[in-house]
Amino acid sequence: MHNDKTIKIDLEYYIMYDKLGALAIEYNTTVNHLANIAIRRLIDDIEFFRGLRKGENISIAHLNEQT
Repeated sequence: MHNDKTIKIDLEYYIMYDKLGALAIEYNTTVNHLANIAIRRLIDDIEFFRGLRKGENISIAHLNEQT
């Protein structure tokens, strides 16, 4: 899904960008794509734990999804 929203994030640990670059090359994708996957999973995990605290019926779909 493509949209025109852009955010700028300043990485505090520059080595992290180097590692993302190496992973992007290894998996033939972009650093931007890897960052989007990581952010999406972080938000999913936060929602998962919020649901646990509230006692809601939750799913862990992203554990089995392939990206």
